[in-house]
Amino acid sequence: MSIPYYPLKLIKKEFETEKTCSFYFKVPEDHKKLFQYKTAQFLTFRFYIQGKEYIRSYSLASSPFLNENLMTTVGKVEQGVVSNYMLSELKEGDTVESQIPLGEFFHLPKDLKSKDFVLFAGGIGITPLFSILKTTLETGLARKIYLIFSIRSLKDFIYKKNLKELENKFKNQFQIKLIISESHGRLNPDKITKLLDNLEPTKTCFYLCGPKDYMTMISKHLLKLGNHKNSIYTEDFNIIPIRGPKPDEDSIIFNAKQSSEGEPKILKSFLNGEEIEIPLNREKSLLEQLIDQGYNPPFSCTSGSCMSCMARLKEGKIFQLQEGILDEENIKNLEILSCQCYPLSETVHIDYDNL
Repeated sequence: MSIPYYPLKLIKKEFETEKTCSFYFKVPEDHKKLFQYKTAQFLTFRFYIQGKEYIRSYSLASSPFLNENLMTTVGKVEQGVVSNYMLSELKEGDTVESQIPLGEFFHLPKDLKSKDFVLFAGGIGITPLFSILKTTLETGLARKIYLIFSIRSLKDFIYKKNLKELENKFKNQFQIKLIISESHGRLNPDKITKLLDNLEPTKTCFYLCGPKDYMTMISKHLLKLGNHKNSIYTEDFNIIPIRGPKPDEDSIIFNAKQSSEGEPKILKSFLNGEEIEIPLNREKSLLEQLIDQGYNPPFSCTSGSCMSCMARLKEGKIFQLQEGILDEENIKNLEILSCQCYPLSETVHIDYDNL
């Protein structure tokens, strides 16, 4: 079943930079329990703009430990319908529709007090990391925290005032390192090595958020430096996967009841009590193809960070771009994230209703 939407009132709108704006929302009293959230989760909003439905997910920058109103920050995207609408048209006092908070980006290590935290933020990717930063600093959850923030220029310094205040308040615990591409060049492996020179791999947790290529480069170099993959967490800001991808080392292959491998032809699905059959191709995810045909499968983040679009593979062979939020039990049970899955067989049959 699809996740329902609830009304949230916009109580404050504040520009952080010329092209980024923070939005503060108040939850109605009768929905407050539903909107209790974890650090660095996200909200999925539904907008109707010029008669067309748009669904977008935005990370929360607020911290649940500080009794803050829900807050997210949105960056203006060129020709982006929703981001332009929010920055230009949405007004304080307006009501928007949102699903309950979802996501599992933030994970506390068991030996927390012996860990340093390193946060890598690329541009608007600072949003969920700001939530992590406030939670870990204000509650004393980590030993030392380093924010490595990549921006184009100083005018793109999101949360500048707030971050400087936190750096002054926690002088012995928190340090900001700006990587300004216009003057210093972009972040690269050599710079990462120098920045992390005094940190021990076994005593450090890493949180990454930004463009996919940025996170891939950092993740690969962190592993090369001896850090364990279980200490590296990423939040994917890509809304729609690249068209027609091929399996790589990060992909998971799912194989259910046999269907001939070859050019994809048919996608079957149990959805909302109905058995559906539509044409199938390699170019789009299973979720996208159902949406394109006018159906309403459940989904939220479209980046593998939640389980809203989960289905069970009944027939055929597919690959999932990355493990995402799935655990070993999900994979064993052929439970897939349909937003990340692409066909490898002529017929694919998935079931949303019977998980």
